[in-house]
Amino acid sequence: MTTAKDVAASLGLSVSTVGRALSDDPRISAETKARVVRAAEAMGYVANRAARMMRGASSDIVGVVVPDISNGFYATIAHALSETLARNRYQLMLGETADDPTAELRQVRGFVAAQVTGAIVVPTARPAPETVRLLGALPHVQLLRNVASLSPQWFGIDDDRSLRMATEHLTGLGHRRIAFVGGTADLPTGAARLRGYREAIATA
Repeated sequence: MTTAKDVAASLGLSVSTVGRALSDDPRISAETKARVVRAAEAMGYVANRAARMMRGASSDIVGVVVPDISNGFYATIAHALSETLARNRYQLMLGETADDPTAELRQVRGFVAAQVTGAIVVPTARPAPETVRLLGALPHVQLLRNVASLSPQWFGIDDDRSLRMATEHLTGLGHRRIAFVGGTADLPTGAARLRGYREAIATA
């Protein structure tokens, strides 16, 4: 394995200068950074993330947890997040829960052990108390689903309004026998969709 010492020796620089250059330290000139990066890539050097973080560097990993990666919707989201994070020099760590709170806890524990800088979570219906506690100490955003026990930071769809509008469209066309087929009402998304449908039917 090529080390930072090897890269430094090849350039006639100190190991600390190489480390700072690879960490994009503003004290190092752009020219030196470019030289170090070129040499590191040519020599196959890979930085030791754990060692960098022990020296006080921040993590460049963001944890993302979804219920089912084989679901095309979640796969598309994970792909988009991976591309966006990469453009901003972050790396995605992906976890899957199958909507099982025990699996969710295992994934969140893994994120904490890896010292991720933050997490994006599609939560289960009822996260375990330890999951809530661990995420309470970790910057995180809820995705699609919104569980009251987790961070109020949320990004998703207004499911109630969406289903209400869809149902109103059908009643507006004169339809009177309208069925709703949806996911479990135990999940915030399922409950909101059913609520929107019922509200529109009641109004009609």
